[in-house]
Amino acid sequence: MKRFRIAFALVAAAFLPSLAHAQSPWLDKAWVTIDGGFQPSASSFSAASTFRINAEAGALNVSYPVTRATQLDFGGGARVWRNLGVGVAVSFMTQSDAAGISGNVPHPFFFNQPRSLSGQSAALNRQETGIHVLALWMIPVRENVQVGVFGGPTYFMVKQGIVNTVSYSESYPYDSVSFTTADTADQSKNKMGFNVGVDGTYLLSKSVGVGATLRFSRATVNFDAPDGTAIASDVGGVQAGAGLRLRF
Repeated sequence: MKRFRIAFALVAAAFLPSLAHAQSPWLDKAWVTIDGGFQPSASSFSAASTFRINAEAGALNVSYPVTRATQLDFGGGARVWRNLGVGVAVSFMTQSDAAGISGNVPHPFFFNQPRSLSGQSAALNRQETGIHVLALWMIPVRENVQVGVFGGPTYFMVKQGIVNTVSYSESYPYDSVSFTTADTADQSKNKMGFNVGVDGTYLLSKSVGVGATLRFSRATVNFDAPDGTAIASDVGGVQAGAGLRLRF
């Protein structure tokens, strides 16, 4: 969030002087955006659970990395009054990474002598789809330059691989355990969040141009841990993209 505030402030500082003197009305009836970009912010999360074996409680911790990823973004809308438009954009991000596993397993012979366990799962897929409904205020800074500030609700659809169980091997005298495999399954969750951002367009002709978007969107979903507790994971974040702009 702090990075987005800094980036948004820099964009505003660059454009606000021009916006303050912009007098031209927005004459376009509709717009379309097609962007390729990336989500630079990481939203890694973790899950801690317990289990009982050998008359004692063991512990398991799983760390799920959510790193920088490329993204596709499509959007469009229409002007409804003066410089105000309403529209929708759809962003799609996917990545794959292994989860880090650590924990301890009680000893079968001795109390209070847990054996450490560590390993990695197979690569877990994560998909985030955001449907961003937005109200946009567009200001033509110059004849061929337009800047829009927007915001609104976002509906997130998230699919994530989650570790359900962990298998390990042990042998006499049972002083150590070795990680073998992790059983995983995909979970899908949906959640309503929000989006705010800024979009800049440079028109090459009356109808075609290029542009860039900086957006921040956020929601928190809860995946289901094997012990019945919730695994909280932030979705969205800072999203930056650039591509084609169409005006009608």
